[in-house]
Amino acid sequence: MFNPEEIEVSDVHQLTIIKAFAERIDLVNTINRLVPSNMEVDPGTVVLAMVLDTLSGRHPLYRIDSFYEHKDIELLLGRALDFTQLGDDPACGGMGACLTGSLMPTPGTTPSRAARLGQ
Repeated sequence: MFNPEEIEVSDVHQLTIIKAFAERIDLVNTINRLVPSNMEVDPGTVVLAMVLDTLSGRHPLYRIDSFYEHKDIELLLGRALDFTQLGDDPACGGMGACLTGSLMPTPGTTPSRAARLGQ
Protein backbone atom coordinates (compact mmCIF):
# COMPACT_ATOMS: atom_id res chain seq x y z
CA MET A 1 0.00 0.00 0.00
CA PHE A 2 1.18 3.50 -0.79
CA ASN A 3 2.11 5.61 2.24
CA PRO A 4 2.49 9.36 1.45
CA GLU A 5 4.66 9.82 4.54
CA GLU A 6 7.38 7.73 2.87
CA ILE A 7 7.84 10.28 0.09
CA GLU A 8 11.00 12.33 0.41
CA VAL A 9 11.23 15.56 -1.59
CA SER A 10 14.52 17.18 -2.64
CA ASP A 11 15.04 20.46 -4.45
CA VAL A 12 17.62 19.67 -7.17
CA HIS A 13 16.72 22.16 -9.96
CA GLN A 14 19.18 21.92 -12.88
CA LEU A 15 21.65 19.72 -11.00
CA THR A 16 20.44 16.47 -12.58
CA ILE A 17 21.17 17.89 -16.05
CA ILE A 18 24.68 18.86 -14.97
CA LYS A 19 25.18 15.41 -13.45
CA ALA A 20 24.07 13.80 -16.71
CA PHE A 21 26.68 15.84 -18.60
CA ALA A 22 29.33 14.85 -16.01
CA GLU A 23 28.39 11.20 -16.60
CA ARG A 24 28.61 11.67 -20.36
CA ILE A 25 32.18 12.99 -20.11
CA ASP A 26 33.00 10.37 -17.45
CA LEU A 27 34.14 13.03 -14.96
CA VAL A 28 34.17 10.93 -11.79
CA ASN A 29 35.98 7.93 -13.26
CA THR A 30 38.51 10.10 -15.08
CA ILE A 31 39.38 12.01 -11.89
CA ASN A 32 39.61 8.75 -9.93
CA ARG A 33 41.89 7.22 -12.56
CA LEU A 34 44.19 10.28 -12.57
CA VAL A 35 44.15 10.83 -8.80
CA PRO A 36 44.54 7.58 -6.86
CA SER A 37 43.40 7.96 -3.28
CA ASN A 38 42.52 6.08 -0.12
CA MET A 39 39.99 8.70 0.98
CA GLU A 40 36.60 7.57 2.30
CA VAL A 41 34.92 9.53 -0.49
CA ASP A 42 36.81 9.22 -3.78
CA PRO A 43 38.26 12.39 -5.38
CA GLY A 44 36.00 12.10 -8.45
CA THR A 45 32.86 12.20 -6.32
CA VAL A 46 34.24 15.12 -4.30
CA VAL A 47 35.02 17.05 -7.50
CA LEU A 48 31.52 16.33 -8.85
CA ALA A 49 30.04 17.56 -5.55
CA MET A 50 32.07 20.77 -5.82
CA VAL A 51 31.09 21.29 -9.48
CA LEU A 52 27.39 20.91 -8.67
CA ASP A 53 27.73 23.24 -5.69
CA THR A 54 29.60 25.84 -7.73
CA LEU A 55 27.07 25.82 -10.56
CA SER A 56 24.17 26.24 -8.16
CA GLY A 57 25.40 29.23 -6.18
CA ARG A 58 28.63 28.14 -4.54
CA HIS A 59 29.22 27.67 -0.84
CA PRO A 60 32.65 27.92 0.81
CA LEU A 61 34.39 24.52 0.90
CA TYR A 62 33.98 24.29 4.66
CA ARG A 63 30.17 24.51 4.17
CA ILE A 64 29.72 22.24 1.16
CA ASP A 65 28.13 19.63 3.42
CA SER A 66 25.33 22.09 4.34
CA PHE A 67 24.52 22.46 0.62
CA TYR A 68 23.88 18.70 0.40
CA GLU A 69 22.06 18.39 3.73
CA HIS A 70 18.59 18.47 2.12
CA LYS A 71 19.50 17.13 -1.33
CA ASP A 72 19.13 13.64 -2.78
CA ILE A 73 22.83 12.82 -2.66
CA GLU A 74 22.45 9.41 -4.27
CA LEU A 75 20.65 10.97 -7.24
CA LEU A 76 23.19 13.78 -7.64
CA LEU A 77 26.46 12.01 -6.88
CA GLY A 78 25.61 8.47 -7.94
CA ARG A 79 26.21 6.88 -4.55
CA ALA A 80 24.60 6.94 -1.14
CA LEU A 81 26.52 9.17 1.26
CA ASP A 82 25.64 11.02 4.40
CA PHE A 83 25.93 14.77 3.84
CA THR A 84 28.49 14.96 6.67
CA GLN A 85 30.88 12.88 4.55
CA LEU A 86 31.16 15.88 2.23
CA GLY A 87 32.44 18.29 4.87
CA ASP A 88 35.59 20.36 4.55
CA ASP A 89 37.97 17.43 5.19
CA PRO A 90 36.91 15.40 2.11
CA ALA A 91 36.48 18.52 -0.02
CA CYS A 92 39.91 19.88 0.85
CA GLY A 93 41.43 16.41 0.63
CA GLY A 94 39.90 15.98 -2.83
CA MET A 95 41.31 19.31 -3.94
CA GLY A 96 44.71 18.49 -2.45
CA ALA A 97 44.77 15.13 -4.22
CA CYS A 98 43.87 16.81 -7.51
CA LEU A 99 46.50 19.51 -7.08
CA THR A 100 49.27 17.03 -6.31
CA GLY A 101 48.17 14.55 -9.01
CA SER A 102 48.75 14.99 -12.71
CA LEU A 103 45.58 16.54 -14.10
CA MET A 104 47.02 18.03 -17.27
CA PRO A 105 44.56 17.40 -20.12
CA THR A 106 45.72 14.71 -22.51
CA PRO A 107 43.94 13.31 -25.56
CA GLY A 108 41.03 11.13 -24.47
CA THR A 109 40.64 12.66 -21.01
CA THR A 110 37.60 14.55 -19.75
CA PRO A 111 38.49 18.03 -21.09
CA SER A 112 39.07 16.55 -24.56
CA ARG A 113 35.76 14.67 -24.43
CA ALA A 114 33.91 17.78 -23.23
CA ALA A 115 35.37 19.82 -26.08
CA ARG A 116 34.30 17.19 -28.64
CA LEU A 117 30.75 17.15 -27.26
CA GLY A 118 30.51 20.90 -27.86
CA GLN A 119 31.42 20.57 -31.55
